Amino acid sequence: MKKLFSLMAILLAIVTFSACSDDKNETSALSGTVWESTEEYGGRVNARWTLSFQDTTFGLTFESDEDADGIMDRHESISGDYTTNGNEVTVTAGEFYMRGTFTETTMHFPEGEYNDDFVYYKK
Repeated sequence: MKKLFSLMAILLAIVTFSACSDDKNETSALSGTVWESTEEYGGRVNARWTLSFQDTTFGLTFESDEDADGIMDRHESISGDYTTNGNEVTVTAGEFYMRGTFTETTMHFPEGEYNDDFVYYKK
């Protein structure tokens, strides 16, 4: 009986300490992806937004061709944190905030206080 009790105690300890996975190691479906949105004028891309996701952070770069010579003259970037909930994504960086939805190939941020209506496509 003592052996059975000892065996049960050991099994309980093994199950207790190995039953749960560490949630901190989970990554979102967006991690490692890059998305792009462009604005065209006269058949030329005159502005480009590139949104890239890492484990829990994002980077957003903006390039534009200010003088329409085919060279992107202006470059700006911002980075921050993001969260996902199903197919919803929220990106924040200081006061910058966008909330949208995504599929396997398209990400949509509806018009809001800090942005116009944006559609990004997975690269």
